[in-house]
Amino acid sequence: MPRIAVAVELDWPVRNHYDVIQGVQRFADEAGDWKLEFGAFPEVHLRMGHRYDGIVGRITPDVLAAARAADIPVVNTWINSPVAGEMPNVYVDPRTAGRIAAEHLYVRGLRRF
Repeated sequence: MPRIAVAVELDWPVRNHYDVIQGVQRFADEAGDWKLEFGAFPEVHLRMGHRYDGIVGRITPDVLAAARAADIPVVNTWINSPVAGEMPNVYVDPRTAGRIAAEHLYVRGLRRF
């Protein structure tokens, strides 16, 4: 059973963090055999000898370095991660979201934004 670290700050009351958790949980349920471990600092656990098969979530430079040292894949969900260009990313495209929202309002007759 793959052990996946979900790197997200659970103590921050940020909707996006909970949406990420929900999305990862849904994917894990569909995969059927993932064991998810939630926490903000998977790099600390890796240094302590824990083993993961992958990390998904808010990937910091420290998390990326630890994952590379352990030779495990990462998927970033943090649009402002300073290392976003160095790994696969999954997040909302704010320009596309804004365009879709504007089109929605335009179709409903609003012309002044």
